[in-house]
Amino acid sequence: MFASPGEDNCTKGGPDSAYGFWSLYFTQTLNGHSGTVTFSTPVVASEHPVRHGTIQTIIGDQCGGLPNNETATNRTLGDFFQLRIGKNGEAKISYADSTSLLNSLLGTHAMFVSQNGGSGVYTGVSAKGDAILLNSTTDAAKDATYDAAGLSSANMPNLDILGSSTTWPKSAACHPANTPCLRVSMKVSNLTTAAPASPDTDSDLVWLTQWLVPAATSCTSTAPSCANGGANFMVYAESNGGGAIQCYIGQSSLLPINGALGLTIVYPGTAQITAPGACAAVQGMNGTITIDVPLSQVSLDAGVTPFNSTRLYSVTPSTMTLPQPANTIFIAGSGILGVPFNLIDVARGYDAKQ
Repeated sequence: MFASPGEDNCTKGGPDSAYGFWSLYFTQTLNGHSGTVTFSTPVVASEHPVRHGTIQTIIGDQCGGLPNNETATNRTLGDFFQLRIGKNGEAKISYADSTSLLNSLLGTHAMFVSQNGGSGVYTGVSAKGDAILLNSTTDAAKDATYDAAGLSSANMPNLDILGSSTTWPKSAACHPANTPCLRVSMKVSNLTTAAPASPDTDSDLVWLTQWLVPAATSCTSTAPSCANGGANFMVYAESNGGGAIQCYIGQSSLLPINGALGLTIVYPGTAQITAPGACAAVQGMNGTITIDVPLSQVSLDAGVTPFNSTRLYSVTPSTMTLPQPANTIFIAGSGILGVPFNLIDVARGYDAKQ
């Protein structure tokens, strides 16, 4: 981990005093057993900063927290960093990403990247891997199952993702017309509002797409999306108890579990999308859900510049079932509470470039 230049907010000093934007970097040595070991120039592996603030409260003088607040603690990134070697000698890295407007101080997403070029650690073998997908993804059929408590269900065609895409249509083509929008589409095997397959007893179906909008490293504003390093937006379609499909927009939230000893990320919508044509569902075989989201509702705070104003990161489509509507238990604007879910299907993430 490396931080961009920032302020030292700890008068005691120590590694926990660096306050700034943090990114995940990768370096390697190919002569680790020689008398003079050399390492490659570090390269950014996370595409964008994964944290804004301090990251350390265990080593050093435990300053942590926000600028000029030496008593606050923050271990959001935890010790979740792991590296393994793939079959072609490539690096495979898992890490934590706390890019979130509402919960970056407490919660993170588990992320994974794989080296897709350059030198691997095996002699005579080049590192290989898939390139980052742009604007769309596909997913295998018949893999939408409930898997919990040692039980699995049959495939659920209405929650079985086949593909996802994200576009920026011309304003005149948006719903409502002449309102700049982001269009998010998902295709499933057979779109219906049928109840989940046994043993899943949930009554609520959700087709969700989420993405990250990191703030630029030049961000100095006190606005929440600057202080927390960006936002984790999401949009979803939902059917409760077999009812009509409705669409919502919002940001990820945190739900205390096990008597508040732990936290899990949940996805409660904060605003319903009601404009005619903006929440369109075509049911049946190869059915689609298309949602037009006003850009004003998925932008960072005024005066906060995105890390890349033309790109969305880690666009991830998924389907899930819940015991009740996703925003039933939620304190609007707080980033706290929501409804736990069972993940049924998820497609490979991609970046969306305007």
